[in-house]
Amino acid sequence: MTREMRMVHTALWREFGLMPKLIAGVAEGDTERAALVAGHLDLVSTILHHHHHAEDLEIWPNLLERCPADIALV
Repeated sequence: MTREMRMVHTALWREFGLMPKLIAGVAEGDTERAALVAGHLDLVSTILHHHHHAEDLEIWPNLLERCPADIALV
């Protein structure tokens, strides 16, 4: 499972890191490209939301049970 988590995190970090340049690269008035970029941003944001939701349900409860002293929740 740790391999898959690393893959997802790497992909999300990559995509969110590329977003500013992707957005800035849309020419003024290019509504077709803007819609394509907006769709991509929506997809990546949705994936991030579902990923974090899954972590909240599956990962954090196990960590809190197994090593509560090692986890600092603010």
